[in-house]
Amino acid sequence: SICNYKVLDSTGSGTEEEVVLAIQDILQRLAAGNIFSVPPVINMSLGAEDTNDPEQPIRVASRAAIAAGCIIIAACGNSGPNPISIVSPACEKYVGAIGSVSLTGPNSIAIDGFSSRGPTKAGLIKPYAVMFGDSIVMASASSDTATVVKSGTSFATPFASAIVLIAQEGIIRRVSYPGGVP
Repeated sequence: SICNYKVLDSTGSGTEEEVVLAIQDILQRLAAGNIFSVPPVINMSLGAEDTNDPEQPIRVASRAAIAAGCIIIAACGNSGPNPISIVSPACEKYVGAIGSVSLTGPNSIAIDGFSSRGPTKAGLIKPYAVMFGDSIVMASASSDTATVVKSGTSFATPFASAIVLIAQEGIIRRVSYPGGVP
């Protein structure tokens, strides 16, 4: 079964160390050959200021995970429309940085004002992609039936991660069953 890592607490708080330790656990499982006990995509709906330090622990851990074959999708941050506002780890070169868009009319979409913009402090063009992240209705912790509406790139990122998972599944099925899925 695939392991579901929940690093942040119920208020969305956590430490960089906790995130890095979770990535290290994934890498240890991969090194031990436990490929079915790790997530095929690491969704990081989190971020901290980009210090432009490539040796920042979360960036080092992200690079190691990517080198091991993991796909990382991360929120680009909510400091838009300011340029050079992409957060870490989304600022890392091969981390898929996701911005937020919303419908502005029947046939039009616009980048949300809060969605961070590139380039990164290192000059990389980001975000790589955008997804709907404004006024997302989701389950609330207040009761089993309650909902809450929230906005941010952290809410766009899981949608993008799901699209990557669906694409991976399609590729696996196509390669595993060239004549079609039985």
